[in-house]
Amino acid sequence: SVWDLTRGSCRLTVSSRYRRWAQVRYCLPEHQQFRQHPLDHLEALEEAFAEVAAKLGAGAVGALAIDTTGSTPAPTDARGVPLALLPEHTDDPDCMFWMWKDHTSSDEAVRINDVLRAHDPDFTTYQGLYNSEWWWAKILRGVRCSEAIRADAVSWVEHSDWLTNLLVGATDVTRFSRNACAAGHKVLYNRRLGGMIPKPVLAELHPHLAAVAEGRGAGQAHDLRQGGVELGDLGLGEPGPLVLDERG
Repeated sequence: SVWDLTRGSCRLTVSSRYRRWAQVRYCLPEHQQFRQHPLDHLEALEEAFAEVAAKLGAGAVGALAIDTTGSTPAPTDARGVPLALLPEHTDDPDCMFWMWKDHTSSDEAVRINDVLRAHDPDFTTYQGLYNSEWWWAKILRGVRCSEAIRADAVSWVEHSDWLTNLLVGATDVTRFSRNACAAGHKVLYNRRLGGMIPKPVLAELHPHLAAVAEGRGAGQAHDLRQGGVELGDLGLGEPGPLVLDERG
């Protein structure tokens, strides 16, 4: 939706389908596997911007707010690019976004709860048992089952953080801004318990988890962002397919 904030009114609402998702590609519902290709989001965003530009003019958009599903991470390279956007992994579901309703990580969630509760402080004390939908469970499942992830995943990123950092031109996943909701609720970052789950505890689950924590910008208190906080300038760098106004 495009809003005129000076008048408090909605000027236009557009939508674009996720083509691969609509075809139920990369999903195996009988195995609780639900994955989505990042190209679905890029293509839909470009199409929506093109329609806005056609109806309201190329200078219609001055700022952009992102609202996405949670508990939807993807493995990335060092630039924060989801592995499925690399030619060698383009059709590998493990290299895409693991949707919130993907419950393939149930066994991993049980293991995580056992390990966390065996240590002091117990990071499950804040919100109870860790869930198979969440960050560490999906990462543990991925690194256990996927050679591509073991070989090429430098980090992981929630969809909500990927798209926003992409739009402001961030190209170093260790410097990505991460939203406080995902960092607290999914990653279990907790200042009262000392911040991030200690890396030796994560390494007990798998060394890959400790490596992700080591290089995760949101694992540090300095770059957690609350909703509604400005992240950066749209259109940073070379002109792209999103038609923005003269400021972006």
